[in-house]
Amino acid sequence: MGITQRIALLRSELGPVRLVVVTKGRTPQEILEVLETGVMDIGENRLQETEEKFAQLKDHALFQKCTKHFIGHMQSNKAAQIAELFDVVQSVDSLKIAEKLSAAAQRQRKKLTVFLQVNATGEAQKHGCRPSDAPKLAVAIPLLPNLHLVGLMGMGPQGSEEEIRHCFQTLRKLQRELQLPELSMGMSNDYKIALQEGATMVRIGSALFEL
Repeated sequence: MGITQRIALLRSELGPVRLVVVTKGRTPQEILEVLETGVMDIGENRLQETEEKFAQLKDHALFQKCTKHFIGHMQSNKAAQIAELFDVVQSVDSLKIAEKLSAAAQRQRKKLTVFLQVNATGEAQKHGCRPSDAPKLAVAIPLLPNLHLVGLMGMGPQGSEEEIRHCFQTLRKLQRELQLPELSMGMSNDYKIALQEGATMVRIGSALFEL
């Protein structure tokens, strides 16, 4: 089964939920194959790799039209590069990061869509703000110029289905309380649970490519 058929099957499963195809580790040609299926959202998290690939793709019409999501941990000293390369940043997890990104977007006269990344698992190896810090950040970030906060992003734990479900329920409850329209959660190994728990966007790579 080719990438076109795999994406078509996944879309039928997702329904109205927005699909971000994670293209880290994929070649420019593979990215174009994904975009040729009608996918309008791609996600990357390795900045150096992204710069090299996007430079090769910049003149392709399909690439110009698609929405590029940064989904990796963001370092403040990389704000200018991220603001230049991407349309959406899903990994804003502190006011400092948001301020750096806002300043970079201002300099580039660009409006960035952002998500607040929340660590609902409590795992030390995962990035994101604490759920208890999300309300104040959700108030502060929209006050910054050139940023448009639309939702929350989070990852499930490496655990049982029950633990994953509980994490996603925590994120969904917080999204409702903050009255944000988008909830980006669910990846290749747990997107089916995320769909059941209210995700509006999923980030899927290996389930499409590594078959």
